[in-house]
Amino acid sequence: MDYLIAEGVATAVGTDIFGGFAPANTLLGLAITETGGFEGERTHDVPGVAYERPTFQVRAWEKDYLAARAKARLAHDSLANVRNRMLSGVWYREITTLQSPFLILRDPETEVAFIGFNCRADKEPS
Repeated sequence: MDYLIAEGVATAVGTDIFGGFAPANTLLGLAITETGGFEGERTHDVPGVAYERPTFQVRAWEKDYLAARAKARLAHDSLANVRNRMLSGVWYREITTLQSPFLILRDPETEVAFIGFNCRADKEPS
């Protein structure tokens, strides 16, 4: 989350970027939710798992569809640039975006559009 704040995608944790799910009735924001992952990678010189491969979903939402889409695209492009980088004290070999941002849903009650995409990270265990 700190990386996306530094990239200008969001302003502050708990204000417009959330881990997991945002509080109810939040009409705009960005959330990152763990979605499982793949088997860890082993190497010849590290006992156990050398790299974890978790997956996560990023969702942007706003009442304005184009604004939500633009925020999701900015997050997508920022995360796709992560290669061999320390983020929040953890070494990330790579973050791979698994698809382009897409419409997850438009809430019929609030008319908020949710645009998202999925990612896989290759990182040191943490």
